[in-house]
Amino acid sequence: MQLLASLVVLALAISPSLAAQPIYAQCGGIGWTGETTCVSGTICVYQNDWYYQCLPGTTTTSPTSTSTHTTSSTTMTSPPPVSTGFVKTSGTRFTLNGQRYTIVGGNAYWIGLTGLSTANMNAAFADIAKAGGTTVRTWGFNEVTSQNGNWYQSWSGSTPTINTGATGLQNFDNVVAAAKANGIRLIVALTNNWADYGGMDVYVKQIANSANHDLFYTNAAVQTAFKNYIKTFVGRYVNEPTILGWELANEPRCRGSSGTWSGSCTPATITAWAKTMSAYIKSIDPNHLVGLGDEGFYNQPGAPTYPYQGGEGIDFDVNLAISTLDYGTFHSYPEPWGQSGNVQAWGTQWIADHAASQTKAGKPVIIEEFGVKGKLRKSLYAGVDPLTISATTQTAYKWSFASKKSRADEEALRAAREEISAATYNRETSSQAGSSRSRVQGPTLPSASDLALSREMVSEQQQEERVYKRKRDKLEAKERIEEMVGPREVGREGMLEKKRARRDADRNFREKGDEGLEVDESTLLGGGDSFREQIARRDAAKQRFSGAREEKAAAARERATVIKQKEQATMDMFQQMAKQRFG
Repeated sequence: MQLLASLVVLALAISPSLAAQPIYAQCGGIGWTGETTCVSGTICVYQNDWYYQCLPGTTTTSPTSTSTHTTSSTTMTSPPPVSTGFVKTSGTRFTLNGQRYTIVGGNAYWIGLTGLSTANMNAAFADIAKAGGTTVRTWGFNEVTSQNGNWYQSWSGSTPTINTGATGLQNFDNVVAAAKANGIRLIVALTNNWADYGGMDVYVKQIANSANHDLFYTNAAVQTAFKNYIKTFVGRYVNEPTILGWELANEPRCRGSSGTWSGSCTPATITAWAKTMSAYIKSIDPNHLVGLGDEGFYNQPGAPTYPYQGGEGIDFDVNLAISTLDYGTFHSYPEPWGQSGNVQAWGTQWIADHAASQTKAGKPVIIEEFGVKGKLRKSLYAGVDPLTISATTQTAYKWSFASKKSRADEEALRAAREEISAATYNRETSSQAGSSRSRVQGPTLPSASDLALSREMVSEQQQEERVYKRKRDKLEAKERIEEMVGPREVGREGMLEKKRARRDADRNFREKGDEGLEVDESTLLGGGDSFREQIARRDAAKQRFSGAREEKAAAARERATVIKQKEQATMDMFQQMAKQRFG
C-alpha cells in the first residue's frame, strides 16, 4: 500500500509537466480553457486578446517576501521576429512604419485548413521566411454543410453558425501566431468565387435556394449573412498588425464553378458590391488594408482577347478607383485564357497594362497568382549567359527575356535586377554606392544560388547527352543489321521484290495439286436414306406427337370432371345443412 501511495504522489508530481503545452502551442486567451503552462525552455507570450502562445524563452522566479507566493520575471533568450505596426500605402508603394515594404511571397491557402499542428505551421512559415518571403496570402473561409475537420462557418438550412472553437477561428489564431513568430504578414481572402471550400455558392444555395451565382452580389439576405461573417472574422483581428489586408473574395466573377447565373450581372454589379463590402470592412476595421482579390480583368468591349472584354463582370480600372479599396490585384494565366500561342508577348503586355493602371490610380497593385502549363520552352531562356551573369545570394535569376545581341538589353536587365534586390533586401544599388564601393578582385566562394544554377546546367547537359546517346545507339544497331543481312530494298526495287515473292508462292501452290485427297462415291453422288424413308419417319413423329398431346388433354379433362364433382358435392352438402337449420 505504501508503494501504491508513492506511485500516486509521483504521478501527481509529474502530471503538470506532462500536461504543459508544447512549443508554439496556444496557452491562453479569451475563451481558452486548456493548459496555461508551457514546456521547459518556453514561456507563454501574449499575441492578442484571443491568443497566447508558447515561444522559446526562459522564466526566472524570485520570491517577493518570506511567504510562499512568488512573482515571475521573464527573459527572452532568442526572441522571434514580431509584427510591429500596420502595413499602409503611400502612392503606389506599401509602407511599414514609414519605410517601403516590399511584398515577396506566395499563396498558402492550405495552411489553416488541412489540420496542421502549430509546430508544422511554424515550420511552413519559417521556410517561407528563409526563402526571403515577407507576405503570405491565405483563405479566411471554409463554408460547410457537414461539420468535419477545420471549418469556419457551418450551414443548417439558411442559418449559419460561425465556428469560434479549436477547429475554427481558434485554429486561425494559430495561423496568425505562427506567421507573427516568423515575421510574415498575411493577406486574407474572406470568400471564394469557386466551389472549393464552399464559397459564394453556399450562401446563395442555403439562403436563396438558387444556383444563380451572381445573386451573391445582389440578394439582400445573402449580403447580410456575409456582413455578419465579416463582422466576426475581421473584428477578431482589428488590432493585429500581422494581418496586412483583407480581400473581399478570391477571383470574384459573375459566374462560378457551375457557370449558372441570372444573366443580368455586369461589371457595374460587382463594382457596386465591392463598394458596399469594402466600406463595411473599413467601418469596423480602419487599421488594415482592403483589396478586391480579383484577377484584374478589364472592361473593354470589342478588345481582341477575352481578359480585356469585360465578360466576367470585372472592370479593373473602375474598381481600383474605389476609395475604400487600398490596392489592386491581378492574376496571369495566359493559356487557360486563350493565349497558348502567344504566352510571352501577351503576358508581358498584361503586366505592363496593370503597371499603367497602377500609375494612373496612384495605388499599389500586386500580381498574386501566375502560371504557365508544362515545361517552359528553351526559347524563353534566351539572353542568360551563366558565365557572365552571376547569381546573387538571394536569387538565381534563372531566365529573362533579354537578347544576347543587345548590350542595351543586358544593361537594362542588370539594372532591373539591382532595383528589385535593393527594394526587397534594403541594399544599395551599384549606382547608389558609386565609387565608394571597391571592386572585389579575384575569385570568390560560390553562393547557394550559384551552386543551384550550376546543378541545373549540369542536369540539362546530362539530359542532352542521354538523348544523343540513344540516337547514336539506334543508328549503330541499324548499321550492324545491314552488315549481316544486307540493306533492305526500298522504293521501286522493294515493290518488285515483293511481287516476285508472291508469284513464287502462287506457283508452288498450283504445282502441289490435289494429290492425297480421297472422297468416296456416297459423298460425291449423295448416297444414304431414300426420300420416302425420310417422309415415313416424319409422319411417324407427327403421330407420336399427336397421340401424346391427346393423352395430356384427356388427363386434363378427367381432372376437371373430378374437381367439378367435388365442388357439386360440397354445394349439395351446404344446401342440405341450410334446409335443416332454416327450414
